[in-house]
Amino acid sequence: MFLNDIKYNWIGDIPKDWEVKRIKNLFYLKKEVSENPEQEQVLSLTMNGIIKRDVSSNEGQLPDTYKGYTKIYPDDIVMNPMDLKSGWIDRSKYDGIISPSYYVLNKLNDDLEIQFFNYQLQRHYKERIFFSFGQGVSYDYRWGLGRETILNFPIVVPPKETQTQIVSFLDTKTQKIDELIQKTEQKIKLLKEKRTSLINHCVTKGLNPDVEMKDSGVEWIGEIPSEWGKSKVKYLTDEHRQGYYSSEQYSETGLKVVRITDLNDDRTISIDKSPHYNLEDIEKDRFILKNGDFLFPRTGGVGRFGIFNDTTPSIYGSFLIRFRFNKKIFLQFLRYYFDSEIYLNQILSEIHGGVNQNVHVENIKDCFIYVPGKLEQTQIVEYLDEQTQKIDSTIEKETQRIELLKEYRQSLISEVVTGKIDVRDWNK
Repeated sequence: MFLNDIKYNWIGDIPKDWEVKRIKNLFYLKKEVSENPEQEQVLSLTMNGIIKRDVSSNEGQLPDTYKGYTKIYPDDIVMNPMDLKSGWIDRSKYDGIISPSYYVLNKLNDDLEIQFFNYQLQRHYKERIFFSFGQGVSYDYRWGLGRETILNFPIVVPPKETQTQIVSFLDTKTQKIDELIQKTEQKIKLLKEKRTSLINHCVTKGLNPDVEMKDSGVEWIGEIPSEWGKSKVKYLTDEHRQGYYSSEQYSETGLKVVRITDLNDDRTISIDKSPHYNLEDIEKDRFILKNGDFLFPRTGGVGRFGIFNDTTPSIYGSFLIRFRFNKKIFLQFLRYYFDSEIYLNQILSEIHGGVNQNVHVENIKDCFIYVPGKLEQTQIVEYLDEQTQKIDSTIEKETQRIELLKEYRQSLISEVVTGKIDVRDWNK
């Protein structure tokens, strides 16, 4: 599809005094290589904008040399052309150097309000306008935008005065929306902390504030009910096993294979998108999942777990560990224990590895747990089910509110930068 041959339906009708020009008539792709890269501020393009990178911390992937890195200045627009699915574009506030893989747009003349075009080009990423003109191996891998395509891409150009008015309007409105999003995110954070605190209290103190207490022997836990016992997870375990490994490709039929990505944040497991394996009966018997089985990631998912509850015959992959617990403990009580900081603090003190931290079977088995009687376990679970459901419901509503605010924010930008909403008479 050639840009010359299409109608710009992502623009639609525009005001009479507006124009549509190609990016190459407004910007040029700059390629200024820094002469002293080791003395420059290294910058990164992120979804939160262009940020200064702390290379001394050695966090993330760092190159062996910054030779060949592109020099950029405030008001340069930097875009990631290699990933139109999750990449980004933004205006720089800093002097520094950035990856030579990025395009750097520099305006050809001063008769342009750079932030107006930044809003407009960000819209092209958010709404995947560039996406249809990409090229690459697949949509999910390195789907990028060619140099000539970006230079010839059409873009709306209002008069300079209108550009300035639009920027003033959008800066004010988006700031207010962003502040509201931030407050809502903070509310969600506090709700999650409340949820965790509630679980921590119930699995160490119980529900009766008047019960006789005893020292737990652990300073950061304090006292526990005197009738509660102390155990290790291994004494509550009937069986544990690392998941099935095969070098063969997945098949179209057979048993479902649960992967780490099938574990949900709410501790459920979804197998709708799980692949299949065909296994011999002797192997199938060893790895088949039963309802109530707990699955823990061995790597890259510290603190995560899921509980299998499905009638579809399924096994689990090699990056998961299955725990099958005995009847000494109510599984739902155990679920809240694994959701608590009592468990998480213990497992975090034992993990090893770098970015992909590894959890071994023995790390889980050696965690201690305080065990009330069966009746009290049931009462605690019923209480926590009721209370956490209320909190989760509120979190879900606030999360939906954030999504609606983000949608409104993007819709507002789109309508304003294409002239559908006239802001020329707007005053702060």
